[in-house]
Amino acid sequence: MHARNAGLQRLRSVTRRAGAVAVVLTGIFAGLAAASNSGHHHRRILRRSAPTPRQPARTARAATVPPAPALPPLRDGAGETPAGTPSQPSSPPPQPPAAPPVQAQAPPVVVSGGS
Repeated sequence: MHARNAGLQRLRSVTRRAGAVAVVLTGIFAGLAAASNSGHHHRRILRRSAPTPRQPARTARAATVPPAPALPPLRDGAGETPAGTPSQPSSPPPQPPAAPPVQAQAPPVVVSGGS
């Protein structure tokens, strides 16, 4: 009986130590990951004796916005543009949606629970 209790005590002790080591390693790795991926790019400062020519600034692709597409001219009720020129023939008006399907009263195909 004493050997069994001693074995259980050793097992608990090893489990506590393994848990403590896991917590410490998790903290270390989390700190390393946070420090290495901060989202900021650190520039190295190189000290040179001779001045170097400057390179033109790069434009970011995300900052470039394409121009807006051209819109058709406005039309009044007579189908003419405000300048008085006749408009181009327009497409036919949209069709109304089709009627919804009609539900038919029919007996169910499958009946469960029967024997």
